[in-house]
Order: sequence, then structure tokens, then C-alpha cells
Amino acid sequence: MKTSKSTQWIQTGPRRTTDPLHPDVRWNEVAHSLASQVRYGGHMPEHFSIAEHCCRVHDYIEARGFNTETCLVALIHDATEAYCSDLQRPIKRRLPAYKQIENRIEHYILDAAGLDGFTVLDKVSWLLLKEADNEALIYEVTAAWGKDADPGWFELFGPVCPGSLASQYLTPMFWDRAKAKKEYLKRLAKYGLGEATE
Repeated sequence: MKTSKSTQWIQTGPRRTTDPLHPDVRWNEVAHSLASQVRYGGHMPEHFSIAEHCCRVHDYIEARGFNTETCLVALIHDATEAYCSDLQRPIKRRLPAYKQIENRIEHYILDAAGLDGFTVLDKVSWLLLKEADNEALIYEVTAAWGKDADPGWFELFGPVCPGSLASQYLTPMFWDRAKAKKEYLKRLAKYGLGEATE
């Protein structure tokens, strides 16, 4: 059995392969992958995709009046997971090599998006973007588990605020894969990215 090349690439579409460490980024493939992958290790009672999470963080950041670059970074902040898959935080923190790989892939994602690295964001915007990503967690677990959500979430990331802008934009609707992909591509199209209108 030949293995010389089999460990160097992944298949991302019909007769399409790429090296996940040096990906040839195609946005339609990114959208498909993120819409297919679920957050929280698949433990939520409903399908909640990475794509929907990214759309909601993007919309929240946009509603708060951030600049175009920050909104785009919000939309693609988990796009690396199309090539290296998602890991839950307690595992990711114990695998420094994973973060190095993710950072390498991130370079290709940002390049494909026409962004010159995270230097396009000032420090305040970057911190607020990370805060929004964390803030999403409490609305996601509340929507999924309600009163059965572990109290530890709220100790770490704060309370849910009904009626707030965060509640309006970050509460998931649990889109199916087809809708999640469509919504992700629709938002990409706003920034004129490659295959975003497919």
C-alpha cells in the first residue's frame, strides 16, 4: 500500500486535495466544512455548526459598529478549522503544537481574505473581538441546555442578559448544514471573497 503522499494532503472536494498545513484556500470548501462541523465536541442536543457561530459573532461585531476589517476577521476567526478541525478548549490548551499549526494555517486564511495578518486590527478591537467570541459561549449553552447549562460557564464568562444586543445576535437558531453554509457564504460575499457566491 502506497503511503508516500497519503499523509500529506486532505480531500476537500471532487478531485480536489490540498496540504492542510499550506492550504489552497477555497471559500466554498471552507463554508462547507464549517457548516458540517459542530461545536462543543458534538455534545449539544442539536446541530450547532462552527459556521453558524462565526456568522453570529460577525453579525454581533457588525451591529456594534466595528470597521470592515474587524467584521471580516470575526467571520473567518475559526476558518482554520476547515483544515485542522476543532478541538475543545481543555484539550487545545494542552497541545501547544496544535496552536502552532493553527497559526500557520491562519496565515493562509488571512492571505486568501486579503488581510495582512491581525496587524490590521488595533489592540482594542482585537480584545473586543475575543471578548465577543467568549461572550457567545453563554448564549450558546443557554440556548442548548437552558437551566441545565453548567454554572461554570457563567462564572467564567458572565451572565446572560435577556433583551441585550448580545442576546439578539449571539443566541443560536441551530441552522442545519445547508442553511449554515448558505448564510456563511452570503456574508463572505459582502467582502467580495473568491467563491463566496457559489
